[in-house]
Amino acid sequence: MLILSLIFTLKARACPFKNFIVTFYDIIICIIALFNDGYY
Repeated sequence: MLILSLIFTLKARACPFKNFIVTFYDIIICIIALFNDGYY
């Protein structure tokens, strides 16, 4: 559950426009964007 919460938090910060579309690919892209660009 902690991992899922972390993933949703990362997605909420990195990809707010995709909050309700959680796929493995989206998660990877959002995490990469998070580390490359920082928090939005």
